[in-house]
Amino acid sequence: MHLRIFAEDRQVTATPSNVRCRGGNAAGRIPRVTAADYPRSVPDTIIASGRTLRGEIPFVAQPDPVTIVDELRASLSAHSRVHRLIDLGHYWVDLATGRTTWSDELFALARMPIPADSSPGRGAAAIRCHAHPDDQERVLADLRAVLETGRVRHIEYRTIRGSEPIRWVGMIAAREDDASGKPIRIVGTVVDITERKSAVELLDFNARHDMLTGLANRMQLHERLSAVCFEAHRQDSKAAILFLGLDGFKRINDTLGHATGDLVLQAAAMRLRSLTGMADLVARSGSDEFAIVLDRGTATDAAAAACRIINAFAVPLRVGIRDISVSVTIGIACYSQDGTDTDSLLRNADTAMYHAKRSDRGSYRFFEESMHAAAVRRFSLESGLRRALQRRDLLVHYQPVVTIDGHLIGSEALVRWPRNGLLFSAADFIPVAEETGLIAQLDAFVLTEACRQNALWQRRGQRLRVAVNVSAHSIARPDFIESVRAALSESGLDPALLELELTESALQADLTGTARKVAEVRALGIGVALDDFGTGYNSLSVLRTCGFDTLKLDRSFVSDIVTHQADSVIAEAVIFAAHRLGARVVAEGVETEQQRATLADLHCDDAQGYLFGAALSPTEFERLIGVPILPGTLGRVA
Repeated sequence: MHLRIFAEDRQVTATPSNVRCRGGNAAGRIPRVTAADYPRSVPDTIIASGRTLRGEIPFVAQPDPVTIVDELRASLSAHSRVHRLIDLGHYWVDLATGRTTWSDELFALARMPIPADSSPGRGAAAIRCHAHPDDQERVLADLRAVLETGRVRHIEYRTIRGSEPIRWVGMIAAREDDASGKPIRIVGTVVDITERKSAVELLDFNARHDMLTGLANRMQLHERLSAVCFEAHRQDSKAAILFLGLDGFKRINDTLGHATGDLVLQAAAMRLRSLTGMADLVARSGSDEFAIVLDRGTATDAAAAACRIINAFAVPLRVGIRDISVSVTIGIACYSQDGTDTDSLLRNADTAMYHAKRSDRGSYRFFEESMHAAAVRRFSLESGLRRALQRRDLLVHYQPVVTIDGHLIGSEALVRWPRNGLLFSAADFIPVAEETGLIAQLDAFVLTEACRQNALWQRRGQRLRVAVNVSAHSIARPDFIESVRAALSESGLDPALLELELTESALQADLTGTARKVAEVRALGIGVALDDFGTGYNSLSVLRTCGFDTLKLDRSFVSDIVTHQADSVIAEAVIFAAHRLGARVVAEGVETEQQRATLADLHCDDAQGYLFGAALSPTEFERLIGVPILPGTLGRVA
């Protein structure tokens, strides 16, 4: 083994044969010492190849004599074993000669054979022989900075060797100076950091991508859109964002399960990715919503992309063994007319999509300023409705239901909202309640209040049936039947004096499950009515599957029943079918005596409408109780 000794500004090699100690033995060997001979560190002079180094050589008392060379050999061997265990390589560069020396471990990290002189080359060649071409100049620049500044640097770069996989290494480089401060060499260590880099890259990918679809997530969407806006402002160019929603996705989750829903999202993501260019970003921004950023995209480009996507989704998605049809609705916002920052563009594209969904699903719409005002009004309406439900600021009014000849037999409970000095009808805020999930709370409030009020009239000896509308959201709740029982129990209302009105749309989502709940409700002694009959797609199917006590003939068939024979024929057929099924028929929207008379000729059972009275407060409604016949209009409420 050779011992490298750095003497002043150059390196020499010492062996047991060419190193002697002044005062040493005649053979020129390093003397053997014992504790008795050298109790402390002994000043001495090592003369190596004619050059003198002064210093102190520490000696430790040993029970058995050992040579310094043996100790050094053991120490270097131990260090080498440790370096191999941790894959740590080390190197030094002699600045006087440019010679670079690597340890065996560093050659292993670089995946290079070990040469006889332990040198990969001189100067930059030592880097170029193993570093990735794209990293070489950066690494050399960092090493020059170490030489110039004397500061320790941590450098990360890739190593490449033939067709083998690229690996990452981390280098620590430091400069060593002599006693006068003159730089004499660069020294450092190199360690394989491939696994750490892979872990960091995976964490970064997961932080910036949607785990289900592999698309960019909201964080990356914001970053990219922000950069696109910056470049569009700097270069006075265009950009656009498309905000997409899958139509009817909730129905897929509810009917086929969330696992199938996830597969639909993955298939939709793959189709979107195949339709967009490499320069465009496709992101998943919500549960069933996606966004596409068109860098330098004009309004014409955005419209063309929207048409291409809508047409592509006309073809069903292949999900496992199923073909599932899913349409998309798209909202578009353009830089800079619809916004100059990320938040405004995303908000306005989302608003445009919302308006497109309300008017024509499977289409696209550009953002318009009027949409923003509508969105602000909608948000204000939602916030106010939420507060009104919490504070119980809503009212329940009652519209008379009479026999076809005018005898009062009950009422329909209709919610009203006093706001800003006005009285809003259900049509003004029910859509918002359905979209925001407040409809279940609203249904519960009306049911509880209607049962309480009718129970009060019941205790006064006035037995009138009250009809309460129930939404699809409420029917779908697992505790629906229990909530109805609770309303009856708390109020003390006779179940025979309560009727629940269901619309066809509420039944279509899960007709079988709803039919089971209808049967449970009827088993409690509560009446069930099918509201707005004839306006849905599955009216006859609903009649066949569910049992109803009452059919409510929609006002669209009543309004022209006097002048249009077709409406009269349809009304007559509905009335006949209902009677054969054992149900009564209530005609809605009766406003004239001629309509009432025509319905009477068709053997309609009951009616409600402005001819007999608008929705009234409990106090106003009580004035009608006991009136023999209700002819004429008793007033309208907005």
